[in-house]
Amino acid sequence: MPKTSTTTQLTTFPAKIIELNKGFKLVHHYLPNSPVVVADVWVRAGAAAEPEEWSGMAHFLEHMVFKGSKIVKTGEFDHIIESTGGNANAATSHDYAHFYLTTAAKYINETLPYLGEILLQATIPEEEFICEREVVLEELRSSYDDPDYLGFQALCEIIYQSHPYSRSILGREE
Repeated sequence: MPKTSTTTQLTTFPAKIIELNKGFKLVHHYLPNSPVVVADVWVRAGAAAEPEEWSGMAHFLEHMVFKGSKIVKTGEFDHIIESTGGNANAATSHDYAHFYLTTAAKYINETLPYLGEILLQATIPEEEFICEREVVLEELRSSYDDPDYLGFQALCEIIYQSHPYSRSILGREE
């Protein structure tokens, strides 16, 4: 019978890493006095993996995942999470995209399947594509007024030059 998981206890951080089938890793840290659960899924699909002509696509897809699936309609995921007092969000880096939710521990069995559904079965409705494109473009435009973003981007361009890390995670307007 194939091995389904192994557990490693970290020495520098009080968490366990459980290696599951197909390369999945679960980092688990139990805080007995905390009534909150955070589920954070990291995917090796960051901006550095995209071809230069698709610059910004990883970031755009990160936005689109929250638009639902065939089962979870647009807005339903956010409604479910927020109705339990939780929140959900996502972020993209050069190497990863991650999608997370925070909720009261008593609601994790109710909310976690929705996160799994949108991550594994995301759809991209055309009308949502057009609307979210404007949201992402506005995020890009507002980054031009952010000194932290501008400084970080300039540093990346200087240090990494022709490497994919030199490109903006947010992409370009065109």
